Amino acid sequence: MTMLSRGLIVPASRVQETYRFSEPSLYLAFGAIALIAVAGIGSFFTSRMELERRVRASGSEPAILGPVLVEPQTIGALRIDVRALLGRNEWAVFEIQALDATGKVVASAVKGAWSESISGRDPDLQAGLDLRSRQSRELTLVISVLERGDVRTGASPQSLQQPIDFAVRVRSGAIDGRFLWGGLFVSLFFAGATWFQTLTSGRRVIEAVNPDSDAAGRAILGGENIMLRVLAIVLSDETSPPTLKVRLRVSNSQGQTLYRDSQEIRLKFRHNDGEIDGAMGAALFFLTIAERNSYGVSVEVEPDGPIDRTHLVVTEGVRTRGKARVAFVEN
Repeated sequence: MTMLSRGLIVPASRVQETYRFSEPSLYLAFGAIALIAVAGIGSFFTSRMELERRVRASGSEPAILGPVLVEPQTIGALRIDVRALLGRNEWAVFEIQALDATGKVVASAVKGAWSESISGRDPDLQAGLDLRSRQSRELTLVISVLERGDVRTGASPQSLQQPIDFAVRVRSGAIDGRFLWGGLFVSLFFAGATWFQTLTSGRRVIEAVNPDSDAAGRAILGGENIMLRVLAIVLSDETSPPTLKVRLRVSNSQGQTLYRDSQEIRLKFRHNDGEIDGAMGAALFFLTIAERNSYGVSVEVEPDGPIDRTHLVVTEGVRTRGKARVAFVEN
């Protein structure tokens, strides 16, 4: 269904393209997605490799690296990644420490790393630290082996003395991608839920189905800042032309016309065994009525000959997913 053209007769009314009734949480969700995307792209430009080295440590002799400069950063942190280079079926427990100039531990992490082929599980070898500082300072990195052994034979004092190689990388301006991906999935879910929620927003106040070319109903509706959605669904037979005109009329409690509108709709034809057996189309109108009262809403389809059924649904308090063409009707 595609709208082709619209004809208007709107006494005491104004028609306006507006975002006034759009769902604000939808823009918040898409704004969050945009910020996360900018942060992810920006991380490629803000991240810089400060140190990349391979070191060796054992139970009696830790590996010492540095000094490493930590500076205040608007985006990201100083990331220290340490990967234990273990052989097959080996395991180790190692500790990473970041020390300041006085030898005080600023941050530390303990990692149980293993690489085994018995269960077929992927190895878990990497640990890391993310550091942020309000002022520039130099840190020394210390990597110590606390335990070491073989998956099959277990730990022994002799194995602890055997050195382990570690691959060390230090990057500044790094952003933890786990939080970005988590935030992205949450924002996408929220945006999708809000997007579909707008389709069912509001309260249905009129529903009328008539096996003819017109449908009408009356209800208490309207009010300041309450938008109405008028949906007319039309079913027609195989003799229908490709387009139909749907005329809308809104009347007050005395039956006097307050607002008229019309819309041409393009039909979608149904085929069965290569032959047309019917068509369907829909017209959609948005409007507000300043005063809450009893109003009649009716639609009429032209030409009326091929029309099998007209379904009218009026919903109030609806939200839109963007700019909408709204008629503001004055009493």
